Amino acid sequence: MFRKTLTLALIATLTFVAPCLAQTVPDLSPVQNRIVGRCAVGEVAVFPDRTHIRCDNWDARYAAVPTDGSAFSNSVVDLALFALQTGRTLTVRVEFGNVAQNPAGCLPRDCRRILGIAIAP
Repeated sequence: MFRKTLTLALIATLTFVAPCLAQTVPDLSPVQNRIVGRCAVGEVAVFPDRTHIRCDNWDARYAAVPTDGSAFSNSVVDLALFALQTGRTLTVRVEFGNVAQNPAGCLPRDCRRILGIAIAP
């Protein structure tokens, strides 16, 4: 039963992620106060105020966006679930210097706001 559920979840995710993968990858080159890193996804979570991913290989363990129903917020969930289910890593651009821009619930000590995200090559 679990295997069937997991397979159906993966198929559903790929159905929504495939169009995202075909889109132009956002510019993820570093700029002032913004860093780009590879994220080994360990968790994907959605809360009323934010959606976050846990990067098991980062010191600041979490990267988040506001849960506002935007296409960007939904794409973060889709790409992160795809990476988690397939063992791929994400390339994530985060706001590093201005923690005041963090979504609600994204603590300055261990979380950064996501500015761009892509499946790592």
